[in-house]
Amino acid sequence: LHRVDRRQRQMCIETGIVAERIRKAVEEYSFLGDNLKKDIKIAVNGGYASFPIYGKTAGELISSAQQGLIIARNEGGNKVMPCPKKLYNEDGKALVSE
Repeated sequence: LHRVDRRQRQMCIETGIVAERIRKAVEEYSFLGDNLKKDIKIAVNGGYASFPIYGKTAGELISSAQQGLIIARNEGGNKVMPCPKKLYNEDGKALVSE
């Protein structure tokens, strides 16, 4: 069985840190509008998930990240959020049944 080790847990934390850095960089950047006289501010909503706790396949990871995106939108936007629940435990066993 695949075990989630300290390195993989750290990768999940780092995924959230990188996602927040991207969101903040976009928020702080001034995009030029069509008329070049007014800056446009853009907000980012995002969700993130990391392998293998939140998914073992690309489809599972995308679905998990989308759940985080929905939470970010529902909480007012301009934020990134993780998937709300793990799909696998640290032993690699499924926590939810299909």
